[in-house]
Amino acid sequence: MADDSVLIQSNYTVMRNYQTLDVWKTSMQLVKEVYLLTKDYPKEELFALTSQTKRAATSIPANIAEGMGQQYKKDTVHFLHIA
Repeated sequence: MADDSVLIQSNYTVMRNYQTLDVWKTSMQLVKEVYLLTKDYPKEELFALTSQTKRAATSIPANIAEGMGQQYKKDTVHFLHIA
């Protein structure tokens, strides 16, 4: 039985397919919604609140992806906790 969560496996590394995770899919939907909502922020907030909000949203799926590429469970958990 094939495991869709593993993309590449060798003697030393395992790369899991984070794109199949519901939590990653949900976080990507959140990113899209945040980008839509921040369009309505005041222009004077473009480089402050708007930027910070977008970076916070995009860090969630980025940390999930980073965590799933870690070799050790402890490191994976660390990145998922950050997300």
